[in-house]
Amino acid sequence: MKQVAAHLTNASVEAITIEGGIVHVAGAPEMSRSLREIAEIAYGEPGRLPEGAPTGLEAQYRYQPPPMTMTSAAHCCIVEVDAETGFVKIPRWISAEDCGTVINPGIVEGQIAGGLAQAIGQVLLEDMPYDARGNPLAATFKDYLMPTISDVPDFEYLHASTPSQTIGGMRGVGEGGCIIGPPTLVNAIADALSPFGEIEELVLPLTPARILDVIEQRDVSGTRAPAAEAKSAAPIVEEAPLVEAAPVASSSIDGDWAMVLKTPMGPQEMVGHFDTVGASVSGYLEAPEGRQEFSGAPLRAASSGSR
Repeated sequence: MKQVAAHLTNASVEAITIEGGIVHVAGAPEMSRSLREIAEIAYGEPGRLPEGAPTGLEAQYRYQPPPMTMTSAAHCCIVEVDAETGFVKIPRWISAEDCGTVINPGIVEGQIAGGLAQAIGQVLLEDMPYDARGNPLAATFKDYLMPTISDVPDFEYLHASTPSQTIGGMRGVGEGGCIIGPPTLVNAIADALSPFGEIEELVLPLTPARILDVIEQRDVSGTRAPAAEAKSAAPIVEEAPLVEAAPVASSSIDGDWAMVLKTPMGPQEMVGHFDTVGASVSGYLEAPEGRQEFSGAPLRAASSGSR
């Protein structure tokens, strides 16, 4: 833009400034032109452009983001389980996420809502059974149930909006709902069924019949495996003498580790540095594109390996 404006006003590029949609020439206010005038010449009068300059005002730039940008979310929901029919209702669902700088809240909340609707369908409705010959028993949407407006509650949204280290501070939100949604809903249903005794297994989708399996403690759905027959008493095995194990040297993850991150674009080499203080670990991930620091993560377990 400045090169074209400088050529048209017979000025140097250094003398050109752009402010408020107007191109200004230092020391010559009468030579000011609007961006619209410059654009019309750049696209409609190529003969007036500098020699060798392409028609139009276009530029390309490839942005290389930091090696890793993390996002996070926490969801909770309230469910009502009908003990007579096994039907599940979701009166309330709260979503708290941190996708960095929010450009358009409507798009962010729409992404979350779509993912959560998918999660509700996965947990409660969608099933693809086959018969003994491998023929699908849910070949149409009459049999393959999907969530409708009556199955999806009005979601409540909380945006933490902690900027990341990328340009603009964005993180990501597109897949959050369908990742965190299923365990949120399953945990809520399991909690509602806890008064009916210990839950050995929950098989998705949690149809009303499978919910009644737990409530009535019998095979209502017809999908439970038959109870194992009582086995004969196990033979008595003499206990072997105890042998004291040799002490195992404690392992540490502190220091630098050569790492390879598998990405859709191919493997990306980086160095991971870790420092442990008590039960917490901090450090950074460093690649040619930049460094991403982290701190305060709880140390769950440490394993030995080669550095």
